[in-house]
Amino acid sequence: MDQTTHDVRRANWLNIVTQCQERQEGVTVKQWLSDNGVKEKAYYY
Repeated sequence: MDQTTHDVRRANWLNIVTQCQERQEGVTVKQWLSDNGVKEKAYYY
């Protein structure tokens, strides 16, 4: 994987993690992931 691809993927996952951490109160991580089409295993990887 070249550096550009790595940087793009890292930025994408950083965005996903940040959005998940800022989810509304009362919404579980599992529910947020499901609602946003993110696989739980991929998220925790």
